[in-house]
Amino acid sequence: MNTSKNTSKKLSLYMLLLPFLGVIFLEMVVRINAIKKNYVLYSSVFVILMLALILITASHCRPFMAKTTKNNKTGTIRLNPLLLSVWTGMCVLMLISDLLVFKKYCFLSLILLILFTGFYIIWQRFDTKNKDVIFKAFLLSIEISFIAASIFCFLFRPVTQGIRYSGLSSNPNVYGLYIITVWACLISKLDNIMERKLSLKKSVVISIELGVAAMFMYMTGARTSFFTIGLITIVWFALRLVFSRKSGIPVLRYAVSAIIVATVAFFASMLLLTNLPDIINRPVVFERDRQFTAIDSRTKVCLAASDASKTYKGNPDVTTNALESDIEKSMSTMDDEPSAIKRLINSITNGEGLDSILNGRWSIYKSYIKKLNFKGHHLYGKKVNGSYVVHAHNNVIQIAYSYGILSAVLYILLCVLTFIYSIAYYVKFHTKRESAAFPMLLITSFLISTLTEFTFIPMQSLLAFAYLMCVGKLMITFTPSKKPKTYKKA
Repeated sequence: MNTSKNTSKKLSLYMLLLPFLGVIFLEMVVRINAIKKNYVLYSSVFVILMLALILITASHCRPFMAKTTKNNKTGTIRLNPLLLSVWTGMCVLMLISDLLVFKKYCFLSLILLILFTGFYIIWQRFDTKNKDVIFKAFLLSIEISFIAASIFCFLFRPVTQGIRYSGLSSNPNVYGLYIITVWACLISKLDNIMERKLSLKKSVVISIELGVAAMFMYMTGARTSFFTIGLITIVWFALRLVFSRKSGIPVLRYAVSAIIVATVAFFASMLLLTNLPDIINRPVVFERDRQFTAIDSRTKVCLAASDASKTYKGNPDVTTNALESDIEKSMSTMDDEPSAIKRLINSITNGEGLDSILNGRWSIYKSYIKKLNFKGHHLYGKKVNGSYVVHAHNNVIQIAYSYGILSAVLYILLCVLTFIYSIAYYVKFHTKRESAAFPMLLITSFLISTLTEFTFIPMQSLLAFAYLMCVGKLMITFTPSKKPKTYKKA
């Protein structure tokens, strides 16, 4: 019987991997080809994958009909009424905006309101163990996708001297956002190893993956992403140290071991990335690959202070002269690696203005804010200082611009609630749930990253999809019964 149950659980896990991996693969394809070209097609595929996820979940994870026991108390598992109300209200307001002002990226609100809310409701009707199986499958799919993406990059995506690395994307900042999600997943797995006091050998694979992820982050030179993973790691480690005092977990021993292994993996993977693709000599070049220089003083999202009219390959964001000048400067330096640390320090020590530090985003923010209303707008992008900008590079501003101010108000409230609940969830369940740290790590990363990027379309971004998964995880609460259930003796 036990063998049969274990086999059933494994089957459930493997079946759930299929739609999760499908979603991640779709998101990478969208990032390579641009969502605007085939939005309807991509949305249709995403809907099919979400329906498959819902059906597989419902058929393999054995619904518990909303009743359970906890700490010898009988009660019900339900959706957090406050979080559910804010989530539903935001989706409804977005839908009203969709109906009032038809969007180019149409009816994202319906995808959120129907598919994700439906998934949350089904998820809520499962016992605790099966809820963890769903999340375990999701984290495993992230890990598998990262291993596959890394192998592809090592073989077919060479590094160009003086140019920031884009990985499986056409933009280094976008790949940095992907690595953030991977980092949160890996740290969560490492946290579970520490909590269960497993052998150091169990942490070797995770530590190697962390080293490879750190290398890719370093090569992208994505400052916001680099800052984000640094911050969430420090916060997590501080909490883990506090918890270890009570449980006696040798956190420092795990940490030192992980740092040593990750450091070796960092330099070994960098050596592979800088040499192996050239040896194989089968480089893969995407149509939308962009040339972001390591210095990055001119490749701004908006040339707010530039009066240059010539553009690089039709790209309004990068001027030909500026690009050539920056590449020459980058190649003439002793250190040609696009270090996020160096770029972050230079931005501060060089006394650059706020717009320069944010690569023109400050001008974008001001331009979008001037056009905010309660109905929303047809396009996500707009012209700023003569250059077309694809989005506002900020979630709050973009949602306010596209779906109206009231939608943005509820979105902010949703972010605040999920952030608070994610910390409470980790504190309460770090000894009981394998993935207890993930919501806190992911949501904190999401909130920081979306200050400088627009990341909310789930079929376009793994970070956005992971955030929505965490919303569902945190929305489930246990409510004890007022009268304890009694059982008659046989």
